[in-house]
Amino acid sequence: MKNVWKKTLFAGMLCAFAAGTVFVTGCKDDIEGNEQNHPLFIQAKADKDVGKYKDSADNLIGLLEQAPKSAFLHKELAALYQDNLCEYHLAIYHYERYLKLAQSLSSEDERACRDLIANCKKEAAKQAIAEDPTLAGSFGNANT
Repeated sequence: MKNVWKKTLFAGMLCAFAAGTVFVTGCKDDIEGNEQNHPLFIQAKADKDVGKYKDSADNLIGLLEQAPKSAFLHKELAALYQDNLCEYHLAIYHYERYLKLAQSLSSEDERACRDLIANCKKEAAKQAIAEDPTLAGSFGNANT
């Protein structure tokens, strides 16, 4: 009787592990390319629309954890950090990830993204100088 119980328990654990593995890996494959239909993206968009930018970023980050190679999500998060949260260092990171991950990016789109990164660097320098004016010489002419 003990062996039957052990075999049943082992079989159940094995099935649970297999199902969990399929669920986790299956979700990642389903998200990329369908990000805009995912509940976390929909909630992120709704939060952004009503000015809840931090909540929107949190939802996008949660979705990025499930699809870390999504160029689309990195670009969305970068724009949110730049335009709404003024967290330029994070915007730079996500724009750079977007550039690395984007498939078939036109030279015009790449140039536009690099311009956004340059603007973020300039704004980050302005923020740093505002917080510590002694840094003014470190960033060159960041205030222009």
